[in-house]
Amino acid sequence: MIKNDMPTDGLVKQGTPRACFVCRKNLETVHIGDTNTDMPSGGTTWHTTGNYGSAVYDPMPGFGARPRALDILICDRCLEERKDLVLERTTRTKTVHSYKTWDPKTSD
Repeated sequence: MIKNDMPTDGLVKQGTPRACFVCRKNLETVHIGDTNTDMPSGGTTWHTTGNYGSAVYDPMPGFGARPRALDILICDRCLEERKDLVLERTTRTKTVHSYKTWDPKTSD
């Protein structure tokens, strides 16, 4: 098990290896040419903007807070070993249009 080498000042530079949330194995970042990405090699990135039911993390961005999210990595091995706990979600969005009379003098 490799310890997570996160900086103590809270700022993480792009390309910094981060650890799997489950097993704490360090995951290197994917390199595309000379560029580091924030994508882990051999794992996936997971984000949450919080939940109403959480007593730990719910920043409520609709109430004036800056938009933010928690970001964790899960290595492929841990994800596959726990596949019985994973749900895959498909999101279908419905486009809703609103209409008003057009006035070329006041159009944006």
